[in-house]
Amino acid sequence: MTAPASTPANTSAVDGLRRAWGWWWQLSWPALRLQWGRQLAALLTIALGLALAGAVHWINASALAQFESAARQSSAQADTELSPAPGAAPLSDRYFGELAARDDIAALAPGSMPASACRAVTAPGSACG
Repeated sequence: MTAPASTPANTSAVDGLRRAWGWWWQLSWPALRLQWGRQLAALLTIALGLALAGAVHWINASALAQFESAARQSSAQADTELSPAPGAAPLSDRYFGELAARDDIAALAPGSMPASACRAVTAPGSACG
């Protein structure tokens, strides 16, 4: 089986890249060879600038996430909520009791009320949630 022949578009693109590389090499190599310290300083400056921009972005994202978490806590909104799927039947209190009895769920929300206390606070027959 033979390899497919290259199309004229691919050939012209490769030739264009070779020409661009040649021009770049002719223009930058003398500057790099004669002033290598200045070129190295410019490269380090660009790298440090990019690192600083990334660090500022990550710090701002972290601060925004902390602010949103504090706003949710101060307005008594839950980080997670257990609710039935849209159009599904409401969850019964039996499910909340089973979840409250699990150790891994209790570790996620150590300050939450147990299901029995939740049922006592809410109206009779309503689910906690």
